[in-house]
Amino acid sequence: MVRQTAQTALTMRSERKSIADSIGDTVENLVADLCSDDPRALARVYEAIGGHSSYNNFDDLPEEWTASEFAEWPERGVKLCSDERDKLTTGYVACAMWCGVMAYKHDDDCPCSGEHDSPVGDDACTCEPEMVSSCDAGVGELDDSDLRDDARKELTHDAHEFYADNITYLRASTLTMERSGHNFWLTRNRHGAGFWDDKSRGTPEADAALDRLTEASHAAGSMDLVLGSDGKVGVL
Repeated sequence: MVRQTAQTALTMRSERKSIADSIGDTVENLVADLCSDDPRALARVYEAIGGHSSYNNFDDLPEEWTASEFAEWPERGVKLCSDERDKLTTGYVACAMWCGVMAYKHDDDCPCSGEHDSPVGDDACTCEPEMVSSCDAGVGELDDSDLRDDARKELTHDAHEFYADNITYLRASTLTMERSGHNFWLTRNRHGAGFWDDKSRGTPEADAALDRLTEASHAAGSMDLVLGSDGKVGVL
């Protein structure tokens, strides 16, 4: 029950940010601790929430809930799951590397084209290369091993935040977490596919959840990645 109370306290973005700020840490780290089975990590996040919101929020609640009591306050049952979050993140990053990476397409005689003995960096290029998708630039298949550390961190942060903010709708959508991660990238960047493609395949409740996930994805704003001259992918 204490963990459910803590999870409820971390459900709202503003509350999570306030708790994290109170101990000089990040929301991502707090959520990770709450998803952990390590008692030391759990103790840390409980202490942070209790110190910010008062320990009475734990002590005043019953230790057990009846089925009817649980149903009357369903958000008490929202439990963050690191396995779900990791699967969503994997799908999200895989989709980003598949269709979200841009690259510079240089002229054939440009020293940046990679066909010369001593290619120069993009910042020294004089051919004014066009920016196209990495596929159109002739770049091979990319994966998360091609990411710069800061880009991997930003992608992971966005996926974790989307999961924490929309866990109820993600589960109600009936999609796998990998597919949801895939759809998150497509939808936030307003590709011709996304969460709406899965509507009318489930229940009306699932369709409503997909609508909410579409709205949340659009609210996240668009994001592009770029392949640098060092062969690593960063945030554009």
